[in-house]
Amino acid sequence: GSMFCICENQTIFQQWKDLIQARYETDISSRCVYNITLAEVNGTILSIKTRTRTSRRFLPGAGFTSVELEKKDEDSMASFDILCKNECEGTEAEKQFKEEHFYRGGKVCWWNFYFTELPGSVAFIKRDRHKYLYEMITGTAQSSKRACETFNLFHQPGCGGTTLAMHVLWELRKKFRCAVLKDNTDKFTEVARQVIQLAIYGQTELSHNTPVLLMVDDLEELEIVQTLESHILEAVAENNLRPDKPIALILNCMRSQDPERSRDLSDSESTFLINRLSGTEQRFFVEKLKEIEENHKKPETFYGFMIMKKNFDSKYIEGLVRNIVKGFNMTTKNAQLLSFLVLLNHYVTDSSISMSLCEEFLEVSCKENQSASGTIDEEMGGYSSLFISTEVHARERYEGIRIIHPLVAKYCLNEVRMNYNVSQRIITEQLLAENVFYGPIIGTTKLKNDVKSMIVSRHYKEDGKETALFSPLIEAIEKEENADVAGVLCRAAKRFYRNPYIPQALARYFYLKKKDFPSAHSWAENARQKASDSSYIADTVGQVFKSELKSALEAEHAAANQLPLTPENLRSYLKLASSALEAFRNCQDLAEKEHGNRQRMKEKTTKMYGTYNTLGYLGDIDVCLTIVDILENTPLFQRKHQDRKSLLNYLSGHLQVANIKVCDGFYEEFFTFFKCQSSEKAAAEAKLRKKVSDNFAKYIDTFFLSDTEREKEKKRKATIGLQLLENEKRSFLRCLKGDTFAGLLGHLLEEEASPIEEILKSYTFILERGPNRSGRDKENWILANIILNCLKPESHLTKGYKILIDYLKNVRSMTGSNQQHFEPLFLASLLLWPSQSSEMETNFRDVSTCINMMRRHSLSKYRHFFRSKQPTVFFYLGKEPGLNRYIHKAKIEQCIGPVENLKSLWQSGKIWKEKKLAGLLVRMHGRAQGRKIYLEGDSSYPIEVHPANLGQLRTGGGNEKVSFYLGFSINGPTAHDIEIV
Repeated sequence: GSMFCICENQTIFQQWKDLIQARYETDISSRCVYNITLAEVNGTILSIKTRTRTSRRFLPGAGFTSVELEKKDEDSMASFDILCKNECEGTEAEKQFKEEHFYRGGKVCWWNFYFTELPGSVAFIKRDRHKYLYEMITGTAQSSKRACETFNLFHQPGCGGTTLAMHVLWELRKKFRCAVLKDNTDKFTEVARQVIQLAIYGQTELSHNTPVLLMVDDLEELEIVQTLESHILEAVAENNLRPDKPIALILNCMRSQDPERSRDLSDSESTFLINRLSGTEQRFFVEKLKEIEENHKKPETFYGFMIMKKNFDSKYIEGLVRNIVKGFNMTTKNAQLLSFLVLLNHYVTDSSISMSLCEEFLEVSCKENQSASGTIDEEMGGYSSLFISTEVHARERYEGIRIIHPLVAKYCLNEVRMNYNVSQRIITEQLLAENVFYGPIIGTTKLKNDVKSMIVSRHYKEDGKETALFSPLIEAIEKEENADVAGVLCRAAKRFYRNPYIPQALARYFYLKKKDFPSAHSWAENARQKASDSSYIADTVGQVFKSELKSALEAEHAAANQLPLTPENLRSYLKLASSALEAFRNCQDLAEKEHGNRQRMKEKTTKMYGTYNTLGYLGDIDVCLTIVDILENTPLFQRKHQDRKSLLNYLSGHLQVANIKVCDGFYEEFFTFFKCQSSEKAAAEAKLRKKVSDNFAKYIDTFFLSDTEREKEKKRKATIGLQLLENEKRSFLRCLKGDTFAGLLGHLLEEEASPIEEILKSYTFILERGPNRSGRDKENWILANIILNCLKPESHLTKGYKILIDYLKNVRSMTGSNQQHFEPLFLASLLLWPSQSSEMETNFRDVSTCINMMRRHSLSKYRHFFRSKQPTVFFYLGKEPGLNRYIHKAKIEQCIGPVENLKSLWQSGKIWKEKKLAGLLVRMHGRAQGRKIYLEGDSSYPIEVHPANLGQLRTGGGNEKVSFYLGFSINGPTAHDIEIV
């Protein structure tokens, strides 16, 4: 009667149940445990048995079970600070010290949450956003079918964002396996491995996992978070996991000067926090202060808490800083150290100076029975209340000190500048001059990196569309103090003499701000010699030449007597232009080389990771157009039409300005065939697109007749031959970007039907002149028909599906089996895609061959784009016959109607769950083999479809029947919303 049965799985349970039922007519279901692992059973019993006091640590398992986390296993997940179910229980910590450290401005720790749950304590303050963030995470964990989901918490520095994120983790520690990423520089492949290890720890069935809630703090860009997510999805697949709910939930806690705008730009579920308390939050702080006053001495010195309690009041912080730094004297060591700390903390996230370096600088050593922090506090006197100790997790682990709050650092800089005449330039130069900070002492490596970052790292401007010209520190020194920026940069170049990016900043300063081109050339060459393989430095070399050329042209134009262009000046201008073009084309070559080298990319700054440098192409176009401007001002070439033809012929044969079209074609493909992986990157790319667009308009204006000029030309010539008309049509197509696939598909993405109609008319005219036109003309005509049918299905210009098939056959017969271009392959994958009304065998063989060839071509030609961007899906397969089966993105959005967070629906894949889409799109069927999907049909000629979501397939999985929606990109067909049948 007292038997309790533990079974390893349901099969064994059923056997025991049937046996007991047959022999004793007793149902033992209520006395059996069978749907959890033995590790969970063991952990649960141990956690109950030793609940009062234990050093054992437990993770949550299925339901309310527990799994013991062994020390050796925790050590093997060294990238994480793992938060256990029983965190802090049964161990001891100095409550008074932990609380006071936090209230003074120290980073929150798990103990701070634990103490507030003890009897008689006031609860930890819950910010208003706490509930939203908690419910967003738990709701998604229940409803999502993606293996990994990301949530963003954007916050202003010092407003409590990290504390809020950790508070949510603390409250979810019994539901999820919670962890904090200690070091953002850890390799993501290793981080992903540890995520999977933590998720399946103590599980015998790989499908029975407890989700990992991983908090990442202070990553620089959203794209880096997406890179981490991709690595986790890869690890999910490699471990043959096929979860129907998330395995990993990433809580990305990211600083932002404009959190609300960052939230709006984000594609993932996001919320934000700013330096302002609500009325409810202020009442919580008042109540908490009463508890602090009862239990602690001098609570008024808990400045971290008081700044928030005062609602970040600027007058309070100004008064606090003014009183503490009263009598500031920069000739003393303690004042200098304080100034170094405030400068670093104001400009570099999570910066600090190690205790060892502080002791060395202050020329003190630890006294007997006194800690390093105590010694430093004593030496720093009253200033010590403005900084606090912090544990640093970098390549080496150590104790450092930092300023208690970002706003305190900001107001300290203002105070010492306004009242003590100590500028940021003075502090920076003093920091660079102190040899002790650059010697072989613990903490030196991180400090040097922080100083370099402070001097050279440029940030996005407030609009988020382009980076500032210089780092915030350099811009502040120039703007606020009108000081010698070059002097600061020169001292930095001397201190970090091997670093190429400080000479690069100097070159940029001399050509942008001072127009001192000899100095700019000297520093650019200095940078190039130190990093000859950097495309960004090659671009700077080109920018110096280009800027000198434009500056000389502006000076000549501004001259009062407007002298004609002399041969000497022309020779000088063309020499500068030639040097600039050489540098920009070198930049193009280097960009392709460095992007193909994964190890090289990992050594770049985090901000550049995964970014393909296209600046060389933009510089190339700009210089070429400048050459045209120069030559148009020579007596030989005037703006008259005939002379313009002579100019065009001259340029095409001599100065290679025809490269404009090559560069513009590069950008067309870069912007159209591939899309950014985040809205943040798309916003930044918009500025580049505007520059390219402006240059293209200038190119068209220079080399092609305007509508007015074209009409005048027609009137001048009584009869115009058919060849001239065709040439005119081709010029017109170039102006509308109708002569390339990228240009045509760009009109689809912009939903521009009118230009496509005009393009189709022009191609119809060209093709009617003779059936033996080039294959490229026919390819473009076919695609224009498909696009116009998508955008304006009622148009009478569109030809039928069968006619397009005939033209495609003609194109393919012209190119034969040796197809060097992807265009006919892309069209074949679209038009010949198997359907109910086609001959399946023929289609499968043909489509399979085309797709394989297209993928090889795409990966060869565009390999450098794939790491930073992802292929654009132009069409989805619909249920209607003929051309109507090609559905574009806008029609899908139109079908589902107005919804909130449309971007988020696309990013998360939730858009495919909209029921209305089932009537618009056809679900394909196939079989999944590992990471690949093959269309159901002729197994002799398998058609491979790439999954759009990496986490939906397993690496080692066998044949599994799946269904999915189908998309078409230049890298072949893609599978969306994959489901096991």
